[in-house]
Amino acid sequence: MNTATFVARYLAARGVTHAFGHPGSDVMDLIEALGRHGIRFVLTHHENTGAFMAAAMARLTDTPGVVLVTKGPGVTNVATGIGSAHLDRAPVLLFSSHFAASPTAVNVRQHIPSVRFYEPLTKLSAELTAQNAHKLLPEAVSVATSGYPGPVYLGSIAAEQLKDVPVADGELEALIAAGPEAPTPPPGEPFGEPPGEPLGQRAVEAAAGEVAAAERLLVVVGPGVEHAGARAQLLDAVDAIGAPVCVTPEAVGWVPADHPLYAGMLGWHDRPLIELSEAADVLLTVGLDGADLMVPYRGGARIVNLAPLGGDPPAFQPVAVSVPGDLRRLLPSVAASVPSGTRPAGAWGAAEAAATRDAIDRLMAVSDEHDPADGIAPQEVFTVLRGAVPADAIFTCDVGAHKIVAGTAWKTGEPDTFLISNGFGSMGYGLASAMGAKLARPDRAVVSVIGDGGLLMYGGDLATWARLGLPIVLVVMVDNDLTQVKRRQERAGYSVASTTFQPVDYPALAAAFGIEGSRVDTVAELRAAVGRALEAGAPYLIAAGLDAAEYRRIPGWR
Repeated sequence: MNTATFVARYLAARGVTHAFGHPGSDVMDLIEALGRHGIRFVLTHHENTGAFMAAAMARLTDTPGVVLVTKGPGVTNVATGIGSAHLDRAPVLLFSSHFAASPTAVNVRQHIPSVRFYEPLTKLSAELTAQNAHKLLPEAVSVATSGYPGPVYLGSIAAEQLKDVPVADGELEALIAAGPEAPTPPPGEPFGEPPGEPLGQRAVEAAAGEVAAAERLLVVVGPGVEHAGARAQLLDAVDAIGAPVCVTPEAVGWVPADHPLYAGMLGWHDRPLIELSEAADVLLTVGLDGADLMVPYRGGARIVNLAPLGGDPPAFQPVAVSVPGDLRRLLPSVAASVPSGTRPAGAWGAAEAAATRDAIDRLMAVSDEHDPADGIAPQEVFTVLRGAVPADAIFTCDVGAHKIVAGTAWKTGEPDTFLISNGFGSMGYGLASAMGAKLARPDRAVVSVIGDGGLLMYGGDLATWARLGLPIVLVVMVDNDLTQVKRRQERAGYSVASTTFQPVDYPALAAAFGIEGSRVDTVAELRAAVGRALEAGAPYLIAAGLDAAEYRRIPGWR
């Protein structure tokens, strides 16, 4: 069995159905092998689009995402997408060819040391050969999918793909059937205590004591809850403890927005939440990993950290009690150690959560200064979309000023329905992740919001969208500038020439690719267009003319 065939069969057995990227002739043997074993290769017109699509599929299917690119420029072009997978915690396998190392080589065309190049951006970066494929590929899948998930880079010399793996076919068949070995848990899992020393249980008791004694407790939930598969345990613990709870951007949906204890999303336009956290006497942080928050905590609360993989979140320091371990067991243990009725009388609860939600909604409401004649207020775009799609619709958001509004405006009670790149924050994520999401969940409505700057950056992949024919509603937020940076330039009195660009007819651009679209400048037009788009059963682009000045009117705009 040659290397390409082994890779294809191993990935297919792990549930991989698609691979993405922009190929060169040096990976064509691997692409052919993937196709022969049921893995569809999707051509994208930028390598990063392939990485974003793979990451979205990985998140929604619990299988590794797969990307293939050529050597040299393919390897460097896709670095942003792999960096995004690294900080947004997505298990993506990147395959490319590379050159054999040779001290006598004189032709350095397209040559870079790709394995070294990807060491800082991945959990594992290695050369894949016929000799090591039977060991390295299972290790790569295990590394990518265990702990906090992340990307792995496997570079190979093109000729290695057609060399036979020097292992008997029977042994390879057994490897394919068995899959990767689960990573070895730390001693004393789930609490991480050394054998014979129940330090973990003592830490749980210390954490529970802090929680039970708190008068003003706030629970802060991060993406580690998703990676631990601990949503049910989280919601049970929240109900048992009875304190307000907030989520970071990557954890939106893991606590339902209509839960009486839900206080909002911490991370962007969140002044009421920041004030709540600074007034707290104890913070219970659950599953934070440090990549999902931009502003460090500046209050004086005692911090109790439940860490699924150990380590304390850098944004919340100093930590008074740290409990590493499996959140599926940690959360019930902490909640059970807080007997009903033991929290102080008058302790924070649903009333404080509701007051905080209401304060955030007031800050984010359309301002009195907004004039509909100037365009659509950005907040209204999300209100219209949210009201038009089912509760379980998947929403993806590109990076830009609109993302700051989305986290508060998009109310959801469903996990894995709010997809953003917050850890890395790369433009171009919105449409690509929507395509990946629709491939992963063809039965779900998928809507996406992208800025005009983001669309222009990756406009070539309108061709990918059209070719796949995916029924996605894409709303382009049109204000003809890079709003987030431009607003800061304006406040500093700087020129805005570097962040302003010419108007573009986006429906006409979409039409050039065979995609239906329309321009809207009022809420009524937007509502009608969204209705048409949802009924179309095909790709549909809506260019929404914004009153971009409304961004400046939102209190606390950073």
